[in-house]
Amino acid sequence: MANVSRSPNYPSMSLGDAIESIRKVYTEEKRAKFPRMSLANHLGYSSLNGRALSKIGAIRAYGLLDGREDALSVSPTAIALLSAPKDSEDYRLALHEAFNAPPLFARIAAAHEETPSPQTLRWWLEKEGYVGDAADKALKVYLDSSEVVNSYEEAYDSDAAVAAERQPNAMETAMSDFMSGRAQSPYPAAQKIIDDAKREKESLAMGVQERVLQSGMLSKQATYRVIVSGPVGTAEIERLLKKLEMDKEILADSNEPEIKGVRVQDDEPFGGKDQDPYG
Repeated sequence: MANVSRSPNYPSMSLGDAIESIRKVYTEEKRAKFPRMSLANHLGYSSLNGRALSKIGAIRAYGLLDGREDALSVSPTAIALLSAPKDSEDYRLALHEAFNAPPLFARIAAAHEETPSPQTLRWWLEKEGYVGDAADKALKVYLDSSEVVNSYEEAYDSDAAVAAERQPNAMETAMSDFMSGRAQSPYPAAQKIIDDAKREKESLAMGVQERVLQSGMLSKQATYRVIVSGPVGTAEIERLLKKLEMDKEILADSNEPEIKGVRVQDDEPFGGKDQDPYG
């Protein structure tokens, strides 16, 4: 009798098909143990024939099935693929674990730094001993399984990019806190920029050419600031003193209400709600 060359083992179905198959089993059995006959029934077979055993072998090859003989159970990897949110790291890790579980897939990864072209991969399979249409079948199963992972990774990276765009960075949050009126930023690295922005805001409120000539305390309850613009010399100071003398007589008038504090300048521009110096 002539020797018949047999190809090495490979999963009889793709990772995507295996996940859908174990889903049917998990729906019925959850985490309980079950015999192989029950497993075959859940997969649509009435007996443990060759096709049933081939499908069971593929599910096991991806690490989606634990136990042996009549004490089988759905594996933790499979449960993560069926129950974990698809945008979670648990799902992502389980998907990669399942894809790398078949020995053939692991050998392909070890032999190629990057996924080769289908033509190159088929030639590699032939050199590994996959005879006739076994090379084509093994190639298709691998490529279909790779597509499951690649499609997920593209969606995962896209969602992560969208989330990053929507999530304000630390600097944006710090500036938002400042503009909302918070005294301090929760981000120390941003505090200098916030302080500079605050000083710029105050400078704009005073005007481009204005500056504080003098400031200080008048009493425990009152302070003053003298703001001027343009060149100021002796003549301007003399006029200011005369103006203050006139204002003192006005403020001392008995018809005026009692003054509890004098505010020479406010952050609000003229016409703002706090503009009245007698408020």
